Amino acid sequence: MAEATFTPGSQRDRERKLDAAASPLDVHTDTNFRETLRLVGRAISYIRYFWVRFTAKFLLMWLSLLSPLILPWPLKIVIDNVVLGTPTDPEAFPVYFAPFVRFLDGMGPVEMMLWIVSLGAVLVIAFGAFGTATDFTEAQLEEGHDTATQTENEANAAYSKFAGIAGFVEFRLQLRLSQALNHLLRSQLFERIQALPMRVLNDQRIGDSLYRVLYDTPALTNVFYQIIMSPVLAIITAFVILLVMSFNYGDAPEVVYIALFILPMQSLAIIPFPRLMRRKSQASRAAGAVTTGNVEEGMSNVLAVQSLGGNRQERGRFDRHSNESFKRFRGQVLVGIMVRASMGVARGLLGLVAFYLISARVIEGVLTPGDYGVLIYYYAWFSGALTAIPYVWIRIQHNIPGVRRVFFLMDLPGEAYTTGRQIERIRDGFEMRGVGLEYPDGRRALSGIDLNAKVGDIIALVGPTGAGKTTLAHLLPAFHAPTEGTLSIDGVDVSRIAVASLRRHVAYVFQETQLFSDSIFDNIRYAKHDATLAEVERVARIAGAHDFIAGLPNGYDTQLGTVTSKLSVGQKQRIAIARGLLQDASILILDEPTSALDPETEAYLVDALEEAAKDKLVVVIAHRLSTVARAHKVVFLEGGKIVEQGPPEDLLGNPDGRYRAFVQLQSA
Repeated sequence: MAEATFTPGSQRDRERKLDAAASPLDVHTDTNFRETLRLVGRAISYIRYFWVRFTAKFLLMWLSLLSPLILPWPLKIVIDNVVLGTPTDPEAFPVYFAPFVRFLDGMGPVEMMLWIVSLGAVLVIAFGAFGTATDFTEAQLEEGHDTATQTENEANAAYSKFAGIAGFVEFRLQLRLSQALNHLLRSQLFERIQALPMRVLNDQRIGDSLYRVLYDTPALTNVFYQIIMSPVLAIITAFVILLVMSFNYGDAPEVVYIALFILPMQSLAIIPFPRLMRRKSQASRAAGAVTTGNVEEGMSNVLAVQSLGGNRQERGRFDRHSNESFKRFRGQVLVGIMVRASMGVARGLLGLVAFYLISARVIEGVLTPGDYGVLIYYYAWFSGALTAIPYVWIRIQHNIPGVRRVFFLMDLPGEAYTTGRQIERIRDGFEMRGVGLEYPDGRRALSGIDLNAKVGDIIALVGPTGAGKTTLAHLLPAFHAPTEGTLSIDGVDVSRIAVASLRRHVAYVFQETQLFSDSIFDNIRYAKHDATLAEVERVARIAGAHDFIAGLPNGYDTQLGTVTSKLSVGQKQRIAIARGLLQDASILILDEPTSALDPETEAYLVDALEEAAKDKLVVVIAHRLSTVARAHKVVFLEGGKIVEQGPPEDLLGNPDGRYRAFVQLQSA
């Protein structure tokens, strides 16, 4: 991974370097207003997957926000009718609460209080008591002060304004909704990464991809809730409270007006912060991705680090990246503090005005002491609902960089041939005519390749390092697509064949052994899940792996995740070769298959390849002459071009041939 250097310069320049260090593919990270709205709309579209649960959550949350319609009125009865002893007046209460007041009419203070307590008990059991502003159902894990460690709570976000039975139901509903949404996002993104073409995967940092899958996906969940839930419900709540205040307290309209003035005041208070919050959040996520990549790279190369004495150097690099991650997060937190302080000042100043107006009306006798408590309660709830509306935009700016990072990876161009013809089996072979390959950065890998091969042949690709052997082999399973010329299989242009269908018939054994943290048995039968133990043992014997596998304590059930480091390179390679031999493929490609094998095992494997070539086309990338000598055709490449091709004995018989000179150089 490229080292991220945090050199002096403008703040924006340092942030751009951070983005490039996290992912060389994703360096244009500025998101304008229009792009933000597009991303928000795309996030909202995920409602279609969970519309039943979402609707149920929406209705429960809406119901919880209607609780102010009931909660302050028992307090008014206690103050005015129980404590002060004034007669009950149903006309002084909202229509929906007036029947309860009529029921209390004529009762004594003690009896009234008993019924109010009974009403409170019902509310406690069903909804969680009188104070839903503080009576809040929520569950969270302990978290640290950086983006990554907070996302686990965001991925499992669940809360309810209710407590009691209703709160439990709503909490469970949202918990399942949050987890289902995050599972869908992570699965989609993981699947997308797996389907990216090799040239894109080579440029995409593993640590950055991991960060996006685990830590950026919850940002979409947050936007999902913030856009739909918060403003809509806040508007509904504010509207209902406004109606109640206007209907019951029309004699003090200035209190209603001052409450309405909160929205423009709060909107003005946040004007300086949206873009700043967006930039700081992007920088925090990029720094976190660099740190994650540093950990992944260090663990992957731990043997090289130890052998080269680089422990202190790696510790220093990790310290720099980790400190930068926390520093960027602190910048994001600071912007959040500034936003809340600005909005708090605006709300507080208006609150003082409201407090003065309500108190003055009580002193003048326009309002009763019980009305004072009701109005203060309603004003606080109303102002909180209106404050939530502009604050949602700030919260979106905090999360939109994560949403953008997720969708950026999802939108990367996929493999060339995702749709097309399905093939049952390759019966003839392949043919290349004028095939060339140029990478997006302009580097030329192959030029003018003319080559054909038939099922039953063993083709050896030979040449110096960097000649293009592996790149040519990568064309057959469509790891790369030719940029010019035609590659056809059984006479069908490969661009017309679905890549998934093509790869079912092309088995590729890579030079760098790739095994999974699973049993040896499941590793060998990875491409053929219904293979029996007898079939697995047969190919393991051919690859020279059976004896050492049988000698392991658990044999074929040995978990490679626990003993991979104890297997030699040659043993891992033999397991990979056995896996390739077991795959029911028409083309078998082996990249340096004998590089880590002893001479006896190599000879055994070469005999097995001749046996396999009876119904397969075998393509071998090799340097060792013992492997090449058994090939039906040798293709010698140099500088991305085929210099010579033909039977090995014919090429060796050419005194001026490049293959002969290559062999003599090896034999010297």
